[in-house]
Amino acid sequence: MAEASALLFAYCETPVHAGTGRAVGTVDLPIQRERITGFPIVQASSVKGVLRATTQANGADAERHRALFGPDRPEEASSHAGALQVTDLQVVLFPVRSLAGVFAWTTSPAVLARLGRLAKLAGIEGPVDPTRFAGLQPGQCAVANESTLLIQAGQQLGVVLEEYSFTLAGELAGLVSAFAEWLAAHALPQTPEYPWWRDNMARHL
Repeated sequence: MAEASALLFAYCETPVHAGTGRAVGTVDLPIQRERITGFPIVQASSVKGVLRATTQANGADAERHRALFGPDRPEEASSHAGALQVTDLQVVLFPVRSLAGVFAWTTSPAVLARLGRLAKLAGIEGPVDPTRFAGLQPGQCAVANESTLLIQAGQQLGVVLEEYSFTLAGELAGLVSAFAEWLAAHALPQTPEYPWWRDNMARHL
């Protein structure tokens, strides 16, 4: 049983291709995906391998490194397991081209529900109640109060992502704004390089 847990967020600044070998279908080099949902992931073994290599390259203490990740030599692998356990990287936000505002960070009620469960396991209060979005109908979306994604279509406000148009569920704007604040506080780096992203999260969500 885990003695401590935390959420790990990975922000992709360049295209990521976590491959899963070759395939005989239309796509020859498919990416790793969840079997049920088809959502893109990075498998836990890949994540742990990167963490292991990075900590070793940064000069981590040998004994601590061995305790976290297990023995380095294959012949010693059965002596004990590493103390660090990670899960697959799962998508939270996905960037999509937008007719207004250049791009949008997109998500879904199912993704929000899973994020809330993981946050609870890590001892963090979840972002929003995902059941509040259960009333969204196909072709509808919700954006934050300060969104730059909205366009006027006749008497209605809407959002156009790629070639798809969505009508607005305006009553959910406050929830989206609250989610954006949560992401800015928990998911984005707090270093000086990222203030624009933190300040503008709500405008593109």
